[in-house]
Amino acid sequence: MKTVALLAIAGIAAAASADFTVSDAGPFNSNGPVGNAVNGVYTFTAGHSGAFTGIRIQGTATTGGIGSYKSELRYRLTADGGVNRDSGALASGTTWTGSFAVDNTQVFSSFNLTGGNSYSIRFWESFDDGGTAGVDAIWSNVSFTFTGPVPPGPGDNQALAIDLGTLGNGITSVSSALNSATTNLKWYKFTLDAGSTFLDGWTNGTALDTEIGLYDAAGNLVGTDDDANFGLLSALRYGSGSPLTTGGDIEAAAGANGAVPAAGVYYMAVGGYNSVFGATGFNVTAGAATGSFTLNLIPTPGSLALLGLGGLAAARRRR
Repeated sequence: MKTVALLAIAGIAAAASADFTVSDAGPFNSNGPVGNAVNGVYTFTAGHSGAFTGIRIQGTATTGGIGSYKSELRYRLTADGGVNRDSGALASGTTWTGSFAVDNTQVFSSFNLTGGNSYSIRFWESFDDGGTAGVDAIWSNVSFTFTGPVPPGPGDNQALAIDLGTLGNGITSVSSALNSATTNLKWYKFTLDAGSTFLDGWTNGTALDTEIGLYDAAGNLVGTDDDANFGLLSALRYGSGSPLTTGGDIEAAAGANGAVPAAGVYYMAVGGYNSVFGATGFNVTAGAATGSFTLNLIPTPGSLALLGLGGLAAARRRR
């Protein structure tokens, strides 16, 4: 028997990251190996919370006059949890005179920032010309733009998502199939309204062994499940007040995965066994199982009474 892979995160907020830019006139010395006391340090306040993967630096670098190369310019960001992200070369070239403009964008493994918190960026050199007693370069008029992971767009394969709009008026169901010849992963985007007290998502189908993963708009994993619905099907259930009957309409208990997520945009990935759902960046590796499935989603809509017994009967998976 397969092991149920269940991640319960209670009360997680949909912290949608958005691009933001911070800037400072400086100056900041670029000097010494990373972490050295002579590194110039820029401290800034994050403008948004979420997961980020891209950093663009713009600014002016002025030579210290001791033979440093342009290609030796580096920075280090320290993010939440003490996670460090070190840049690669910020420019190409050898020694220079005077100043030159830098405009460089790099992509990193996902890191988290919390809006309102302070963070540091250290300016250092990949080769320390003249030792720490001599300043390699000086930065001025610097700005850093932080960008989040790109969420899946319209479509129905691993890189793209079908937009189901704002959930409401009963059960939203969509049917598709996983086929290793084309794609083994389907993405669905939806919006959860404010005031929702529960959110249920589950699969049914014929013989497909499904796994599902729910992500917030910043690409952070909210929860994932393998076999919490009947047989080898999947279910995630948040909050209270759902009309679905445990053991009848669905196997998992109401609220099994914790409190209902905050209002906002979410993405549900549907894959076959043995899919791997990464913690950040919408990073999912699809499993090998193929076949057809139906994904069902039901929130707390104000028109819940319209669902009626007929809607539940249609959604029920016959045993």
